[in-house]
Amino acid sequence: MKGVFVIFFLLSLFSLKAQELTIDTPFSFQENNKTPVQQFKIKALDLKKVYKEDSIDLVLHQQFNVARFQEISIHLNSKSYWNTLSDGKIVWRIELKSEGAEQLAIKFSNIELPKGSQLFIYSKNEQTEFWVFDAKEAKLSKNTFVSKFVQGDQIILEYNQLSNFAEDKVPIIDFDGLINYYIPEERRTPGFAQSTDCEVNIACSEGEDWCKEIASVVRIFIQSGTHYSYCSGAIVNNTKQDFTPYVLTAEHCGEASSDEDFKYWRFDFNYQSNDCASPSKESEIFSCRPTFLGFKPRAMPSNWVK
Repeated sequence: MKGVFVIFFLLSLFSLKAQELTIDTPFSFQENNKTPVQQFKIKALDLKKVYKEDSIDLVLHQQFNVARFQEISIHLNSKSYWNTLSDGKIVWRIELKSEGAEQLAIKFSNIELPKGSQLFIYSKNEQTEFWVFDAKEAKLSKNTFVSKFVQGDQIILEYNQLSNFAEDKVPIIDFDGLINYYIPEERRTPGFAQSTDCEVNIACSEGEDWCKEIASVVRIFIQSGTHYSYCSGAIVNNTKQDFTPYVLTAEHCGEASSDEDFKYWRFDFNYQSNDCASPSKESEIFSCRPTFLGFKPRAMPSNWVK
């Protein structure tokens, strides 16, 4: 590690409600999935080109890439996607597919949801867990945001709104495109399940006396132009002891990122396994609080880590 890099970010920039794991059921499921879904196909990644670019990034910036941005142009605010259910509720669904993707996320540039609405994000294959932007109690506004990843090469957005629709309750949902997670050509540096002998999971006995320090650790999903990678970091205090939210990470983690890129960095707390033994694959790992900075889930399935 050449040096350290300190990131400062303001919690006040985040809305009171963010993306949460929910046990709420989207309207389309209540209608036995009869609600039509608008499908959009995005060109698959050229992995040969991607791997070549990754090898350069690794040499120049020590950046081990795991995902790429794919630009798409869809105007979701068009009423042509909307459907009215028998009870007057409003629902629309779109499905985005990028052939061969391991996981997909959505990069949002702006979200404004009227009171009484929800925006769900879920997988085509695993329709038992839903991530949701919830504006049930108050209007929700958010921008420069990256959603959680869902497994597979298809991701669904579903907007739900209670009845009594009015023009002043039109949602604004703008996104730049998909973030396509792929399997790297070669793990040239330790990655998932490739830690060295001196590194143990925090659920092991060695972590029992370090609970506060463990809670400060974050996994950072880093945007550098159209390339994405992971780094680790930790929340640190300052000499004023005023709880200014600083994150300390390695200098090379932000070396290739611009000021605009920093807006889309994502910080995941409590990224850990349930037991000392490592899971067989990364998709089995869940956060204790599967959220973004400062937000807690409203509900969890029983199989999630408590």
